[in-house]
Amino acid sequence: MPDKNKLEAMAVVGYKIAECCATCRYAMGQSGWGSCFWSGGDYQHSKHGSRHLLPAHRMLRCSQWELSNDLRVYLGNYASEP
Repeated sequence: MPDKNKLEAMAVVGYKIAECCATCRYAMGQSGWGSCFWSGGDYQHSKHGSRHLLPAHRMLRCSQWELSNDLRVYLGNYASEP
C-alpha cells in the first residue's frame, strides 16, 4: 500500500487518470503506437484495399475512450478516475 501522506498530497493537487489510449480498455500496444480494438474501430485502407484497425497512440484519445479495468485497480490508489 502506498504511503498515506503521499496519497493525501496527490489528492490535494487533483491527480487524475489521463483519458488517452494508454489508459483505454480498447487500445493495445500502449508503449507508443498500437491498434484500437473497439468494435467500430476499423476502416477501409485505400492503398492496400483491406480493412485495418484504427491506430492507437498512448498520447491520443477518441470519443470511445473507456478506462481499462486493470488500470482502475492498479492506479485507483494513486489517482481518481477522470
